[in-house]
Amino acid sequence: MASSQVINSIISKYETYNGKAIKQGIFEQGDWVIIRMVKEDPREESFMNDYLFNVTSWKPSDPPLLQSDWTDNFSKGVRDGGFKLEFGASDELLELSAFDGQVVKRHVLSSLLT
Repeated sequence: MASSQVINSIISKYETYNGKAIKQGIFEQGDWVIIRMVKEDPREESFMNDYLFNVTSWKPSDPPLLQSDWTDNFSKGVRDGGFKLEFGASDELLELSAFDGQVVKRHVLSSLLT
């Protein structure tokens, strides 16, 4: 399955799984993809989820290799909480504080497949 087909399949799965979740972004690095989804509750708070997948090894039954969750409520004067995923150097994944963007944890991408 081509990379774009895999990504579209993953998005479809998580839009269905999360009900009214909406894709907010796709971030690719080599064979890796982070899919960012957002879901707003009735109070208009934004709940964000990042899902990390390896496109070449992904199967429809596979869970994300890593997932992070955070709230995005800074515009309402509320401190953002949780962690975001972001690609670093060529084989690096970073977990960043949603509040201040500081690196909380580093992962070697290739080690997540073992």
